[in-house]
Amino acid sequence: NRGLRLAESDLIKSRLFAVLEEESRKRLPDEDEIDQFLDKYDSYWHEFRTNITSKDDADYSIEDFLNNYLVHKEFPDLQKKDIYEKIGELLEKTSADSIIDSLLDVSEKFIHLRRPYVHFDKNTNTIHNLEKIKNLNPQYVYTVLLSGYESYYEKGDKKSFEKLTEICLKYHLRTKSIPMGINLEKYRKKLHKVASMITDDQHTPKINQLIDELVKDENSYPPDDKFKIVLNTLKVNS
Repeated sequence: NRGLRLAESDLIKSRLFAVLEEESRKRLPDEDEIDQFLDKYDSYWHEFRTNITSKDDADYSIEDFLNNYLVHKEFPDLQKKDIYEKIGELLEKTSADSIIDSLLDVSEKFIHLRRPYVHFDKNTNTIHNLEKIKNLNPQYVYTVLLSGYESYYEKGDKKSFEKLTEICLKYHLRTKSIPMGINLEKYRKKLHKVASMITDDQHTPKINQLIDELVKDENSYPPDDKFKIVLNTLKVNS
């Protein structure tokens, strides 16, 4: 099981489907129609879960995906421990079927990010960057990539999306894979802020604005000369 512990995963599904049944009884007068409606969304949930956890699809953790999804959609300051609570808050704003529809839709996009060689056959740089990111298994980079996929790639700005994959890869390498001193919380907040900038309803930023946001703090994103010094130190010590 690559996701939440079974009890926690069931808890989230149960909460969604309890509200879904209540909503369906208000909309559908016939018991058979209600059963068909609930069966349809049960199959959607199963498809969503398979998309995320199957080794033939995204091959990812349900917990990490839900964290990325909720940050991407609604809660830029989310921490993993609050996923269940935030699902409840989301249910106060939108219907349960809309949430499940959205989870299924985003899970299909997420497969593209995790299996780029299947879905980005004409852009070798994007494929290369996404494959490297997948192999590094970063915690919060996919929040930015999901936002960028919808705001850039799906709207035809494939060059900006390519640049976004490159800067995400470099940012992760310099701040987490190589020990430069940034802590996980600062790393999380920086990437969540960039994802929030991308999904801003008023103005989708130019890619250079995102790059400037990521690299402006030397402690978070060390310049080339400092990066080389650390790499050389690692070589000597290895």
